[in-house]
Amino acid sequence: MFRGKTENSDSVMMQMLSVLAPLLLSGLFQQLYNMLDGMIIGHYLGLRAQAVISSSASNLVNIFNNLSAGMCVGALVRISQAYGGGNDRKAREYVKNALVLIALIDLFCAFVYCLFGREILLFLNTPRELQEASYSYLRGYAIGFIPYSFFMLLNSAMRGLGESKRPSFMLVLNYGINIGLDVLFIIALRRGMDSLALIYLCTYFCSCVLSARLMQADYRLFDRDYRISFRNMASIISVGIPSTLISLSYALSTTVLQMKMNTFGAVVLAANNVTGRIDGLMWIVMSALSTSLVTLTSRYCGAMRYDKVRELVRSGLLFAFAFTSVFYLAVTALKPLLLSMFTADMEVRALAERILSQMMLFLFFYPFLEVYSSVLKGTGHTIIPTCITLICVCGIRFIAVFVFGDYIQSVFQLNYAYPAVWGVTSLALIVRYCLLMRHPEKSLRPLEV
Repeated sequence: MFRGKTENSDSVMMQMLSVLAPLLLSGLFQQLYNMLDGMIIGHYLGLRAQAVISSSASNLVNIFNNLSAGMCVGALVRISQAYGGGNDRKAREYVKNALVLIALIDLFCAFVYCLFGREILLFLNTPRELQEASYSYLRGYAIGFIPYSFFMLLNSAMRGLGESKRPSFMLVLNYGINIGLDVLFIIALRRGMDSLALIYLCTYFCSCVLSARLMQADYRLFDRDYRISFRNMASIISVGIPSTLISLSYALSTTVLQMKMNTFGAVVLAANNVTGRIDGLMWIVMSALSTSLVTLTSRYCGAMRYDKVRELVRSGLLFAFAFTSVFYLAVTALKPLLLSMFTADMEVRALAERILSQMMLFLFFYPFLEVYSSVLKGTGHTIIPTCITLICVCGIRFIAVFVFGDYIQSVFQLNYAYPAVWGVTSLALIVRYCLLMRHPEKSLRPLEV
């Protein structure tokens, strides 16, 4: 199943689109899943469930997801490097070592959330009427951390080993299983909100088992001749930590904003959940674009084709702004219809419409951040970009809540923290990129495997 990785003669834009296409396909199915899931929850579980899902419990789950995703990026880079260098055995070893590493992380996070979940939710100002339901939601999801992480890691490993279609197919299948279980437990069996964690666990357990069987059949991944190596784990961590820190900075700072949002009440939380369901397509497409940019940047730097890195930046910006413009026009035109799909509560719908109108304009600040941070990640020079992101993202959002929190009286004022973070961070990353590209032959070197 291992194939050599070669550079083709297509234009940079065409190469980017060829990597992006399967990612977008699975991303679109993810958004479809998010919309259907939101419709089912909104119409069958109601305002209380929407508020819990949009509360701090969801942010804590997202912190874990970002930690897991960051380590998957570290594994993906190392697996891709070994695969690109023709070292098949090393690539398999990295997959197996990454599984052990991520299992340890999962167990630690599940232990913390189950043991201290109530205290953490209380500290984060979770509304009193939502605290017990939020803890049950958090504890249930924590039980499913290991199958979730294993599935996402195995999916990334398949991409690192040169595949593009099967990983996307497995993601689509995963979303299908989730929706099927939503219909079974929430609509047919009327199990209520308690079934959400069970659906999560069953979905990722099934997907994890299927992915593991594929990997064993094609790559003999779980044969005993692949050793567990602390050196390999350290190598994965050295690449994964910067990505993890960036992801965690967004998740932690969003949790800080959530602390302030929790004080605005259940209607605001429910409206924020509805708008998140709608603008989720934006983040799915940008995430797919980021993965394609990281992949191609690593390839070009390895081949020392720095002219193509510059062209890739231009292509990425062109695609990002084109999609943002189309997305803005579509959501603006279909706003009433989209909102009615996710909630029947007129108060929630009216507030969500105002929030959505505000956030749509803010989205045009984001493409620069996504493109330049992804390209810098692909070069392997991630320490300075990580520091920039930590200082700008956490700094501005912490200042907004802890310094000016008493002056923020509405969700609309709080939302201005988003474009402020995106604009300042983008400017700093652009400066870092320009400095690296002044003499790329000296400053850019491929990561060692």
